[in-house]
Amino acid sequence: EETSDDRYYRFERRYGSFSRAVGLPQGVDESQISASYRDGVLEVRVPKPAEQKPRKIELQKTVEATSSNN
Repeated sequence: EETSDDRYYRFERRYGSFSRAVGLPQGVDESQISASYRDGVLEVRVPKPAEQKPRKIELQKTVEATSSNN
């Protein structure tokens, strides 16, 4: 369930052993991830990565060689 303030929640209830793998978006600072387990609930917090600013890259003008098959 996604909320209007850009937070995302996922709720699951399972009993017994299980595992879950979650892919993280590129650019996440792994040192900022936190997790807590309380009353049978695991809560994992992953801060959004900083928004990357567009870069301007200058290109060198080149002359393309053409072949003539006349």
